Amino acid sequence: DYVGDAHEMLARIRAAAEGDTWPLAPQVIERLAAPFGAHWKGYPTPDKILMLLLGGLSHLIGLFAAANAGLLLAQISAALAFYFTARWLRVRWEWAWAGALLFSYTYHTFHRGLAHFSFVFTWTVPLGLLAVWLIAQSRRLEWKSSGAVVCLGVALALGVSNPYNLLFWGQLLVWALLAQWFGARRRVNLAIGITAGVVAVAAFAITNAEVWVYVQEPDGLPLLSRNYGGTERYALKPLEMFIPPQYHRLDVLAFFGDRYKRWSEWRGEDYMPYLGLGVSAGMIWLMAATARRRFRRQSVPGQ
Repeated sequence: DYVGDAHEMLARIRAAAEGDTWPLAPQVIERLAAPFGAHWKGYPTPDKILMLLLGGLSHLIGLFAAANAGLLLAQISAALAFYFTARWLRVRWEWAWAGALLFSYTYHTFHRGLAHFSFVFTWTVPLGLLAVWLIAQSRRLEWKSSGAVVCLGVALALGVSNPYNLLFWGQLLVWALLAQWFGARRRVNLAIGITAGVVAVAAFAITNAEVWVYVQEPDGLPLLSRNYGGTERYALKPLEMFIPPQYHRLDVLAFFGDRYKRWSEWRGEDYMPYLGLGVSAGMIWLMAATARRRFRRQSVPGQ
């Protein structure tokens, strides 16, 4: 739907097409806010590289077609990344493709759409998880290996894309390094992990350097800020992964979403974490299987 933040995303694609949003540039959009231009350098703007690619594509097929192509690219890239990760972990190709299709058609992707364009591109998620797993557990990770290429490549991709995914991945990277340090302590794993972190931070800093380089009012308040109170309001609440939206096509499920919205005071963006019925059932099954295996291990003497 062309409502809300979708207008901003279309404007960003057009601005990229006109060459106003290159990294390290002042981010001043000449055609807007005449006669001074619109200054977009007050806060980090994600996905500059993606916007430049879609801006170039818009010269060939038009703005709206380029935006639609971007949404299609989000699903295709998510499926390919999931399939690649699953095959790396030696999952049979049939199951890898099934999982890839489910991952690319998640409720999250369709519900956000063009309005939250940056969040639709989730292809870095499975590759990012693979990277931190390699750093934490792999015994064959070497500088000239394909695993090192995955770790450094996904670090670069996360650095130039959605900063929220970068923040979450950075926390997982720290845990991976700690697991390696207190475990096998392979120096090459630690070196590659630290290098990946440096690459990600450097890529983010360079891509968003205009925030610090072209400061217009040093004493002014930031245009966009996230405070500590927001962590309580917008934090992931596990229950919300299983609460159907109030506009679900099945009335019996929409009832629960309506009641949750009426009875809860602290919630984030409505129904964004919802997994869907199939994935919810799969997650419950995985949790039950994990608990059963854990209890079986504890019941064996000497373990």
